[in-house]
Amino acid sequence: MQSLWSRAAGQAHLCGCRGCQQVTSAMTRPSTGRAIRRKVRFGEVFTAFYSSIMATAAVVDAKFKDDRRQELNRQIEEVRADLDRLGRTAQSALPDPTLVPPSGDILNRYPACLEQDYRQQRGRGIAEFFDSLGEASTWRRTLPRSAEMDTWWKSSGLPEAEAILSTRKQETDFDALERALQLEESDTSIAHRLPKTMHHLLRRRRDVHGLVTQLLKAAELTHLVGRKEIRELMRESAQSEGDDPDLQQRLWDVWRRREMQESDPLRRSVRWMQTEFYPRYPATVLNVERSRIVQATSELNESIRAIFASDPPRASTNLEEDFRQRVVKICYNLLVAPLPPTIHTYSTILLGLDRMGQHAAANRVLVYMVYISIFEPTQQSVVGLFNHYKVSGNMERFGQLIRRCTALDDKPLKIRRKSFVHIDGHTQLTRWARTKDVALHSSGDVYERLWFSNGLINTIIDGLLWYDCLGQAVRTVAFCWGMGIQVLSQSLMQLMDQCVEALDEDAAFAVLAAFFRNPEHIWPGLTDKERREFRARLQRLMDLCGIDASAAELLAQDRGTSTPEEESAARQTRQRAYRVLRIKRGTDVAKSVIEDAQAAIDAFAAFEEEELGRAWMERTSQPASSAHPPTEDEDTIPGYTEVADLENEGGFTGPLQAASGTRLSSAFGS
Repeated sequence: MQSLWSRAAGQAHLCGCRGCQQVTSAMTRPSTGRAIRRKVRFGEVFTAFYSSIMATAAVVDAKFKDDRRQELNRQIEEVRADLDRLGRTAQSALPDPTLVPPSGDILNRYPACLEQDYRQQRGRGIAEFFDSLGEASTWRRTLPRSAEMDTWWKSSGLPEAEAILSTRKQETDFDALERALQLEESDTSIAHRLPKTMHHLLRRRRDVHGLVTQLLKAAELTHLVGRKEIRELMRESAQSEGDDPDLQQRLWDVWRRREMQESDPLRRSVRWMQTEFYPRYPATVLNVERSRIVQATSELNESIRAIFASDPPRASTNLEEDFRQRVVKICYNLLVAPLPPTIHTYSTILLGLDRMGQHAAANRVLVYMVYISIFEPTQQSVVGLFNHYKVSGNMERFGQLIRRCTALDDKPLKIRRKSFVHIDGHTQLTRWARTKDVALHSSGDVYERLWFSNGLINTIIDGLLWYDCLGQAVRTVAFCWGMGIQVLSQSLMQLMDQCVEALDEDAAFAVLAAFFRNPEHIWPGLTDKERREFRARLQRLMDLCGIDASAAELLAQDRGTSTPEEESAARQTRQRAYRVLRIKRGTDVAKSVIEDAQAAIDAFAAFEEEELGRAWMERTSQPASSAHPPTEDEDTIPGYTEVADLENEGGFTGPLQAASGTRLSSAFGS
């Protein structure tokens, strides 16, 4: 429309006046809404051309890039395979890193945690294996060798008979345990559970005060001898006119104890600090650095070791008085210490008391260390616990401690425990449960299992050998060899000697099978002397099992100056001797089983007679109207109904089980 008006205005006659000029200009003015044709610029043409060229080039170059990517991936895989092969080669020459616990071996609340090692241990199934050992009451123990069996050994003609008869169990190396404990004390990366609030500090004070009280009770120093006790003894002595030597000895001991207690300032100081509820830790302990804690613990532990290592004081005339003097000094150091003790202090006291043979006092320390305190156990502290149960002869607690380490027991070790409800939805706790070796209890709590280091596993093996649990020890050693865990040479030699001494063909065959399946885990770690001893013991096991082969040939070693015919004849002679000894050993075991069964029968008969007599007395004392009318069967056996009721209700809990349960289970291996 605008174009028509413009054309008409251009052809119209104009007079040139102002009015006509305005009308025509308005008619010919272009509309503002009309689209103006824009010229194409050079930059736009270049951009379109460049985009088309690049797209075409990308399509053309795609094939070459894909080929190049595949080639690089192939080279990366080759390099990765070479690195893995080199790593396995280097790993075979070095100790297994999974046997070395991470720094500090607590692995819970500080950055030194090596989660990769924990995943590797969990994949090994170490905790599951120890769970499979079962309770200690089910372990089969080797019967002791009789004097008649010793005579048969001496007359067997075996060259190793004297060595077998002189075999002794491996004693505990307290010096090695003390050195390992000192090395662990110096580790500053261990995150001890230090008091963080005043409530924690007061609890730590209460624990130390209770430990001191228990130590004084063990040493019979909880109270001073009073004058009243002396007067009563003197009155009794006067009434007996001095004719009772036991009473005179008691009076003399009381006078002597009274004199020593009054003259010893250290005992008076300990008594006074106990009444004043020492120790008194300042509030500044809550802000002490970890290095200061380690230093204070080391100083306190060194003083305790010096007390145990010192010579008996002159005032002590017997072992009991010497023990009392040492306990007083230890209690004094605990009460005046500027900082709370750590679990290393408890372990030091436990180790020193076990070395002295004071197992009852050591057990009091163990109760505070494991059950009452909130200390997190370290590797050496758990080794000390196993050693205590070993030297004190408590096999039940030894087996229970294994179950506590694997969190199979109802009261696992205090490493870490979280409720499953708290873990669900919590990122860090979920990561902890997925990373660490944990166990879920029926109560809904998740417990972290203990790290099983090489030293801890060897300690368990030594304990099993100490208790003559040969079957469990052989299974543990075979498992360690299969997993590549190094077994100490002393424990290995002890195991092989006990297999020959017990004439246990099954255990010997299991050791041989485990060795020949994994020789690379045993042979390289032995010295030349240990290899010679191991070869001799290996030959004994083969002779015991009736295997007609030479250990030197199997191990590719020099057989010596004898010919193959001579070696074969000697092996046959030894095998015949072992066969005779096995028959004699089987006879002794059968005789022992028969004796145990006879003892069980006698105990049952005595128990049944006692129950029948009690039931008859109860029956005869009842009124005649309320008595049960007898039948033909019951008339001959008085009290039959009552005894039958006890049997049906499971009421037989008398001497039968107590007398024969353990021995029968150990004899039959059930």
